Amino acid sequence: MTIDLSYLRMVSGGSKDFEKEILETSLQYLPTELDLLFKAISTRNYPDIKAKAHKLKSSFNVVGINHETILEQLDTNSSLDSNVLDQFAERLRQIFDESLVLLKKELEENYNEQNINS
Repeated sequence: MTIDLSYLRMVSGGSKDFEKEILETSLQYLPTELDLLFKAISTRNYPDIKAKAHKLKSSFNVVGINHETILEQLDTNSSLDSNVLDQFAERLRQIFDESLVLLKKELEENYNEQNINS
């Protein structure tokens, strides 16, 4: 598992402060939004599944999390089988948990005060 911050770096125009702010905000925001998606999946609330997946796609992409097209499938297919939904939720949780570790490490190693000001 890797994260790809090339998009974030491109839109930041090289501003480490901006990148740091986006990463920190994402680390706070994404777990809550993902939990809301999981709740929608567990209750089989298809309109909420679609809405949450759509919202998360861009957030995942900005911080370089490869969601293996799962979010696209949840966003565009409103008739997924319950077993498929559960498998998607399990895989998304695994992807996010692994990515969360990498994002925190990225912040610690490359976005501390010394690295930002140098």
